[in-house]
Amino acid sequence: MQARSIQATSCRSILRLRAPNSTRARCVTRVVATCKAASCQWCHYSFGYNKSGDILSTLNPYGKAYLAAGRSADAVRAIEGLDSDGDGFKNADEIAALRFPGDATDDPTKVAAPYRVYTIGQLKSLKQHTQFLLMNATKSDDSYTQYAGVTMENLLKSAGMQAAATNVKVYSPDGFSTFHPLDAPATPTVGMYPVRWTYPAGTFWYNQIADLALNPVGWTDYSSPFCAGRTPGSPITVKCGLKLLVAYSRDGTGLDVLPRGY
Repeated sequence: MQARSIQATSCRSILRLRAPNSTRARCVTRVVATCKAASCQWCHYSFGYNKSGDILSTLNPYGKAYLAAGRSADAVRAIEGLDSDGDGFKNADEIAALRFPGDATDDPTKVAAPYRVYTIGQLKSLKQHTQFLLMNATKSDDSYTQYAGVTMENLLKSAGMQAAATNVKVYSPDGFSTFHPLDAPATPTVGMYPVRWTYPAGTFWYNQIADLALNPVGWTDYSSPFCAGRTPGSPITVKCGLKLLVAYSRDGTGLDVLPRGY
């Protein structure tokens, strides 16, 4: 197994990582829906941004009640005592709790999981880890790269992870997710990357045919400055070993900047 470097994670105690100056979190958890006072989801299941289709067909039970009552401030007051979605809670109580009154699966008993937001500065204040490795890719080129960041294990300790937790699930901004057990099973499988684990050391290999800088049909990027001075076939030594890493920089450049080739 090869170690992985990732940028955000969520678990039973949710973590959200963000850049300085209070920018938005780069990882959005899907534990519960986020409800805003001006959300279209008060009344609609969904509706295209291009305003196509029949908008009335998108109304949820609360939206239908609001429409029938006159679609006004008085209408909101007129239906506040109803339980439009039939989940046992009055519309007014759901709205006050910032839950959706037209969604029977959402009610005031649903609360957001505890979470912590980390700025880059706070991440850098934790114990640091740096590792050079070959990043294998399936939809882009391979590359030798050096990442710096915080091991997932130390980040979860810092966040106060529950003692009973057994795994973490990492989400990317587009919703793709990967599962990571905290500890390795008795028989590890390919593609499983435990949190509390030291991964086998790698070997540096160089091949002119693979070098993208020399061959337009090559498949490996050797442009990292940390490739310099390495001998083909030499072991890659990483202090404290390869770890599951929450990285904030790649080859000395912050990960808020697009990497090479993007």
